[in-house]
Amino acid sequence: MGWRCASCDRLITSIDDGWVEWLALENGRDAAILSGVRLIHRRGGGTPKGKRACQYDPRKQLRNQARIVEGLALECFVGPNGLLLLLSLVEAGQFPREDIVELARRVQVPGYESSRVGANRVIANLLIANCNEVRDARNAGRVERGILSGSTLPPGLDIAAQRHRATLGLDLDIVSVGLGPAF
Repeated sequence: MGWRCASCDRLITSIDDGWVEWLALENGRDAAILSGVRLIHRRGGGTPKGKRACQYDPRKQLRNQARIVEGLALECFVGPNGLLLLLSLVEAGQFPREDIVELARRVQVPGYESSRVGANRVIANLLIANCNEVRDARNAGRVERGILSGSTLPPGLDIAAQRHRATLGLDLDIVSVGLGPAF
């Protein structure tokens, strides 16, 4: 049990080993534009030996993009106080809402992380297996607003168009997966 690191894709097995970071870009109006929210290994905590740290490189971000790396320990986002923090971040509106909502699901809902990872793998495998069908469907006009209609996905998977892109050379937004009673 744990969380997948957004940088190295390895499991974060302890709250103490987790870190939530984001990038801040000053917009000149006493506020920052915040982006790049991700859950990663804390520096020195769980990062595989011989690998670079999972955190953004602050010098590179500042030099190349004029962005500042900010973050908090994962423990700040867990439990009732963590939920209050996440809700206040949504309310403040500085972060991309979908990033904070997804982080809330990952750290507040028991079992969500494992079902999220498993469901995304199922979808990826189905897309790869049905690549020709998807291409044929696109050519036949069965792809509407980023959602493949009439596909052969098993019942219980509700694919909603969101942010992840299939890497099959198609312009399909596939990813947020609602797990039905079959799971």
